[in-house]
Amino acid sequence: MICVGCKGMPDGSQGQMEVRYCGTKCQKEDWTSHKTLCSVARARKAIYRAGELAKVVSHLFSRTKYKMVIKEVKKFGNVWIIYPPSEYKGSKCALHPFPSALFANKQDADAILEFQSCNAVLDHLHGFLKGLLTGLCAEVDEVIHFTKNVRVRLIQAYNTGLTSNPSAVDATDYLHSVIRITSKNGEKYIMDLTGAQYAWHEIVTPYDIYQQSKIRLIQQVLPFGGTRQLCKERAENTGGIAQWHHRADTGFETALNDLLRFWQQGNMSLSTLLRLPDDQFEKQQAGLLEMLEAGLQTYRKFMTETGAFDLKGDIIIGGFDRKFKDVTGKAIN
Repeated sequence: MICVGCKGMPDGSQGQMEVRYCGTKCQKEDWTSHKTLCSVARARKAIYRAGELAKVVSHLFSRTKYKMVIKEVKKFGNVWIIYPPSEYKGSKCALHPFPSALFANKQDADAILEFQSCNAVLDHLHGFLKGLLTGLCAEVDEVIHFTKNVRVRLIQAYNTGLTSNPSAVDATDYLHSVIRITSKNGEKYIMDLTGAQYAWHEIVTPYDIYQQSKIRLIQQVLPFGGTRQLCKERAENTGGIAQWHHRADTGFETALNDLLRFWQQGNMSLSTLLRLPDDQFEKQQAGLLEMLEAGLQTYRKFMTETGAFDLKGDIIIGGFDRKFKDVTGKAIN
């Protein structure tokens, strides 16, 4: 027989628990020593659930406020180049539908949806993540690091008008921001909500494994919420389109937090949700996600109709801190 209390739960090393007994008597005799292990496994499962739920909510949030205009994505081995239309004459509205039809599978779509969004997710989903992790962990911080062993290299092409060829930004040169969780029994995990842009689809990974396989160099470790503060300061100091985008996204964040507060008042806290039995968890999670999607779409529709997301003439497109490179390899001075 198998202990049903921890059956199939994460074992802390990317495997699953399966504690077997010869019979009921054997299980009862072992319960004193197994009880702690079983409790740790259930707490560990809640952390993995938190990562899965956070990923779904981050995708829902990002799709609703999506702003990139993409004509096509060309693949050259593991190098993908994201091309804009040669000339865009669309709506003044800065929001655009996410181009799901361009992608053959969900993993490809996830990679593009998460492209260059690690800081934005930690910024605008901070309130949601705080509620999700409250009572679940002993410590939470944010690790900012240079990557290694990326499986996909995404390059975004721009029509800058500076050359006859589009210019490009190679996002693999950028820092990557993730959440580090320390559980109450001292286990450490990385929650990577935007790893799909590197074809990393594991959301929660034991810290030692993540560090060895994906971290080339840690640039800094910030307290939980540190990335949010940096993004706010950067937007305000940069001004122009960067500040406008940040303020628009903050509006979606406020709508999300209001919806989450309403749902929890009528149901339960997010931390309680994570500890429900499987069938109850699936049912409650489905209800939560359905409400969030409907609410965010309603907010988007209302604000779009009022012109809140229209780019005005006084918005100056500037403030880029990127080093533009010609797709052909020539540097742009």
